[in-house]
Formats: sequence, structure tokens, C-alpha cells
Amino acid sequence: MKFGEHFRTDYFDFSIEHRNPDSYVHRTKLSNKYYFIINSLNGLTNQYRGKLVIEPNDKKGSILTLSTTGYAPGDPEAVLMSDSQPE
Repeated sequence: MKFGEHFRTDYFDFSIEHRNPDSYVHRTKLSNKYYFIINSLNGLTNQYRGKLVIEPNDKKGSILTLSTTGYAPGDPEAVLMSDSQPE
């Protein structure tokens, strides 16, 4: 698979983009292999659930403040604000 090439199966649909494509140099003496880990949805859910803090924002508890603690790769606000539902 090459950078920018689309990968699609019944379970995955993605492409890998190089962060700095203009500065990429293919070095034939190195492996030039990249690896990534596909985490389970349940594992990620439990990880974020453990970092999630829910606090009432008023005395009646009708407004809640959601925040995360610790390091969360990517954009944790995007995770909290996501409206996507699993199929």
C-alpha cells in the first residue's frame, strides 16, 4: 500500500496520508515499513470512558459539562462532540 492509496474492506475504509509529502525521501536501504494498531471499539470506549469526567453545570443538573483527563491522542473534543453512531 502506498501513501494516498485507498484501502477498503468490509470492516475498514481508509487511506494513509503522509504528514509532510514534500519532504518525504524513500530510502532503499531502510525498510520503509510503517505499522499501526487497530484497536477494538470496546477497548477504545473503555479507555475514553475512564478519562471522561461528567459534572453538573447547575444546581438542577439539567446541564452537564463533559471533559476528559490525561493525554488523548488526536482531538478529544471531536470524540465528545461526534454524532456518529456505530452501525
